[in-house]
Amino acid sequence: MTGIEGDMVRLGLLVALVAACIGRARWPAAERQWHRILGLLVAIGLFAYIGFVRVHPDVGRIHIHHPDVYHYYVGTKYFAELGQAGLYEATVIADFEDDPARFRPEGTIRDLRDSAREIRRSEVLEHRESIRARFAPERWQEFKADVAYFRAAEPERWTTMIPRDHGYNGTPLTTWLLGTLANWSPGGIERFLAFAVWLDLVLVAATAGMIGALLGAEAGLLFAFFWLANPLNDYDFTGGSFLRYNYFIALALGIAFQRRGWGIASGVGLAASALFRIFPVVFPAALAACDLLHPQRRARWRRNRSLYAAALASAVSLGVATSFIPAPAGVNPWLRQLQVVSARNALQSPNGISLRFPFLYRAEHDLRAVWAAVEKGQTLDWLAETTRTFEQRRPYYALAAAGLLGLALFFARRTRGTDAFFVGLVALFATITISHYYYCLLALIPLMFDEDRRVTQTLGIGLAAIAIAGLVVGPVLDLRYAVVSALVGATLVAILCLRLRAANRRDAQRPASGTSARA
Repeated sequence: MTGIEGDMVRLGLLVALVAACIGRARWPAAERQWHRILGLLVAIGLFAYIGFVRVHPDVGRIHIHHPDVYHYYVGTKYFAELGQAGLYEATVIADFEDDPARFRPEGTIRDLRDSAREIRRSEVLEHRESIRARFAPERWQEFKADVAYFRAAEPERWTTMIPRDHGYNGTPLTTWLLGTLANWSPGGIERFLAFAVWLDLVLVAATAGMIGALLGAEAGLLFAFFWLANPLNDYDFTGGSFLRYNYFIALALGIAFQRRGWGIASGVGLAASALFRIFPVVFPAALAACDLLHPQRRARWRRNRSLYAAALASAVSLGVATSFIPAPAGVNPWLRQLQVVSARNALQSPNGISLRFPFLYRAEHDLRAVWAAVEKGQTLDWLAETTRTFEQRRPYYALAAAGLLGLALFFARRTRGTDAFFVGLVALFATITISHYYYCLLALIPLMFDEDRRVTQTLGIGLAAIAIAGLVVGPVLDLRYAVVSALVGATLVAILCLRLRAANRRDAQRPASGTSARA
């Protein structure tokens, strides 16, 4: 199944869901069969999703996203020797020692100490002894064997595309978890990865089951459906990876526990999510902001105090514990992580999603223009041009962000319970650019609201529009995700307006006696 075929299947599933939502409101039979309809759509979505788990016709091996796994397996297994800056340099030395005849000294790798520059592979050889000295002899041989596995798996992209990525940039908690598993690796790397690449799917399925047990079958099925049918969560881009959804699973459980009223468990989940991938910190922050802004703030703070205490205690204890994972030169891994996040935040990539992305796109310097310039022997610096364009349009972006955040803050005063987490999603979109696959987060929207059918229908329509945009725009990533970003923003605004309308209706139906409403 190709990427286009998968997009078509996802679009069909989303259209079917929207149609089922409409039919549910009109025909009693559809209402009675609702769970079965959702179950059928989830089953089709699962079949479409794992249809991308391709088996190599020559070796009978399941699809593994080797570039991604290389970073998250090797990067965590040898973090004590390499940290976040030494992966590509040590790989260059391993390549040279294993096959000096094919070594290309003029090739370049990204300098992971300064992501804006590249260095020649021949320069790395000048530091060969100092790089090897970081490893014990047996660890160096093990490292070379692991590198040889990935080199053989990706011969065409090994010296061109892969070493120009941005290296391993997981948090210390992710490093500890994945590194522990990678160093365990029973049966050798190939057998271990054949098992490990299924972990994400198994854990998401288990999470859906747990959500169904906690909140009801509809919540679990909708969570599973929107994860499988989300066109921004395509397996072709992120599948076959090594535990890339740890933050997502922790966040989903944190929201579900909060809806169930389990404050301590929710706080632990929210803290773990933020420590797995930093940006999810906006969700507990949004909950705190909504509690602070709400007219019944004292009751809200009392209700959620166990959550905040658990989140703080978990963040501090896990943060302190993972500060002591071995790292080169005794550098605190959390301080290094903050440096990496700060440096990456200044860089753009063509597959990002945020409110700012439509403001940095211009046809004169999109990827089509870059490709045309290359064919003519010219150079067009996409990053420099997009940065210049965004600076010219920054006032318009600031106005749009202020309007969106203002609407979110107005909504924050009307929130009930887990509605507040939706404010975090809006704030994330308005302020931070992250890669498109992190918007698997849209699958969490049904968990934030108590079975609001209009929200489910609106989310289905928004994701269907995103799937259509992907099919129409195609491989021009910066144009595609400029359009997709606009559609994500429109979907979030539509859901905000729906929830505000529901709040107004709730206020209108409140008894005139002045009895206090449930916060």
